[in-house]
Amino acid sequence: MSRRKEGTLSQKVQEYKNRRESKADKNLTDDEMNLIELLMGLDRKYEKPLIIVEGRQDERALRHFGIKSRIMRTQTGLSRAELVDQIASIAGRREQVLILTDFDREGSDVCGFLQKELELHKVKVLKGLRRRIRTLMGDRRCVEDLGALFHKKDSLEMAT
Repeated sequence: MSRRKEGTLSQKVQEYKNRRESKADKNLTDDEMNLIELLMGLDRKYEKPLIIVEGRQDERALRHFGIKSRIMRTQTGLSRAELVDQIASIAGRREQVLILTDFDREGSDVCGFLQKELELHKVKVLKGLRRRIRTLMGDRRCVEDLGALFHKKDSLEMAT
């Protein structure tokens, strides 16, 4: 990431923090503000984890938050076993993996399977972070729905 883009992202994070402190003319809930801050700081705090999502729209939604980490999709045509092998070979034993499939029945099933299998491969899965994101998402069940946060009155437009 270039210095110019880093500065821009840092400025946007600071603007969010300032708005959060002032709470003036706010439409975002505290959980939504926390979720935005968490996602915008994900690369730095977790040293660019490998993020697993279901589809292209999920990836696109995360990119709106400035996430530069590698993102892999489960909807690739690979079998579950092949997907696990591919994730494990990319992540190795040093890289952390965030499984951010949807929070519906299908996404939870995929998450449970991947989590179990990746842990057998000695891959570090960020389970607590997934739970935290789930809590902050409130009624939202789909990762692609996070893009709706940018349509709220006090949202900032992120670079796409």
